[in-house]
Amino acid sequence: MVRTAGAPATVRPAGPDPGAGAAPGRPIGLTDPMVPGSAAWWERRRTTAEPPRRPRANGLSLDRILDAALAIVDAEGLDALTMRRLADHLGTSHPALYRHVAGHDEIVVLLVDRVLAQVGIDLPDAGRPAVGDDAAAVRARAEAALRRYRAVLLEHPALTPAFLRGQMLGPNAMTRREEALRLLLEVGADPELAARAYLVLTHFVITSAVFEASGAGRSAVERAAMRSYFYTLPAEEYPPVTALAGELTRGWRLAHFRNTRISLEDFAADVALHSGNTDPLYNRMATAAVFGQIKRLIDDDLSRKVAKDLSPEVRELWNSA
Repeated sequence: MVRTAGAPATVRPAGPDPGAGAAPGRPIGLTDPMVPGSAAWWERRRTTAEPPRRPRANGLSLDRILDAALAIVDAEGLDALTMRRLADHLGTSHPALYRHVAGHDEIVVLLVDRVLAQVGIDLPDAGRPAVGDDAAAVRARAEAALRRYRAVLLEHPALTPAFLRGQMLGPNAMTRREEALRLLLEVGADPELAARAYLVLTHFVITSAVFEASGAGRSAVERAAMRSYFYTLPAEEYPPVTALAGELTRGWRLAHFRNTRISLEDFAADVALHSGNTDPLYNRMATAAVFGQIKRLIDDDLSRKVAKDLSPEVRELWNSA
């Protein structure tokens, strides 16, 4: 559980907070309250929020819609998320969705904030002054928060581009922003430096996660075309590229590697989806081979630690590799 501490001293900002995730990516209208994700849209949503709608007989609710939308994005990619596809997944008509959301773009914005609920910072206990804390302890808390942030983003690789759109000003984003600034201020950081450090570190985590996850966005056809292009290059001019063309475009992505609930069938299917091979049985064999190579590079103690992070079925494949 994330702990909160007493409110820090009021800080007067030198300029507007652009919001983590606002700088890169597709620009959106910042003052148009009709544009999902804009500052004006979030302000209107915050100040005119209505009580949650009572689910109808089919149980449709905003939470259920967002859960289904995230499941589609995780399994099939962001482009696969359409109102009609979402309605099919929920077993309802797509006009029924508009009772809860305005459209596709609004769903994506809300998904980003929903994922941020999984991130938290271990703040000092309320009433215990943080000023004077051991520098190593402060650094450890900050590093843990940043690593957790990155890990959460990479649990939803297809959604990561959405973190570069607009301003993250939803309730969970604001809580994360408040926690990060509070941690820095309560250990005595200069207010201006705290604000800049927060922005730099958060933007770095987001963009690095997007970069790492970007391979998941390339289809098998795109990887095949890239591989073919590499093979056409003159080997004397690009010796490593032409020699490693297959490896550079393999597209391996052991998704959900640390998911303790995923079934072996779903794990293999996910590998198949992102590697361009549609045969889950083949990918089970290939995954076992990769597991075997990884285990050769690590000691038994680390191998046991890895196994603890796997679901029972995937752990069995790991142990037998």
